Amino acid sequence: MNQHRFQPDAQPRIRIRRVPALLVPATAVLALATLTACGGNTTSGTDVASVTATGTASSEKAREKQTPDPDAGRPQLRLDTSEGEKTRLFNIWGACIHEHGVPMQSVVKDGREVPDQSHRAFPKAAKACITKLPLDPPELDRAKNPHYMDDFRAEIACMHKAGVKVQPMADGEGYTWPSGEVNVPNLPELQKRCRIEAFSDKDR
Repeated sequence: MNQHRFQPDAQPRIRIRRVPALLVPATAVLALATLTACGGNTTSGTDVASVTATGTASSEKAREKQTPDPDAGRPQLRLDTSEGEKTRLFNIWGACIHEHGVPMQSVVKDGREVPDQSHRAFPKAAKACITKLPLDPPELDRAKNPHYMDDFRAEIACMHKAGVKVQPMADGEGYTWPSGEVNVPNLPELQKRCRIEAFSDKDR
């Protein structure tokens, strides 16, 4: 069985781990110090706790506003984004990567030029060009779609119904093709149709 990792349209991906910052409630400490210095013993413990909690919440909200969203400004793909539009957006990202010293692969598929991700300059270039890298449709993001596995199974069922007996991977990240030649007219269109039908918003 020939195994192909199924990533929508074979697009490159860069995952960014968001590490939550350690929030130090500075305003809470200041509020407590002020009450202790000025109020003596006239302020009850309940009042101090109330002011401290309010200061902590304000500090956290301020930190959240100051923390930049790493996905801000990135192009957002949809389930129904055309292949031509995907190629255009990814070639913009690829051109940025190339400008930062990364050569392009010699093989060009359907007009899409893909940078050599094994090149030593790629990690630095990818960081510099992250705002140009298209985001996957939110429906295909496990963190944003709590029904991802159900939708994935529906996609497999759609492929089976069309006569393409792919086998799903246990982790839901793709599927393997049946052995031998897969002779299905307009296979890319079938894949896209099954993906849209399975992952589109439905009444849950």
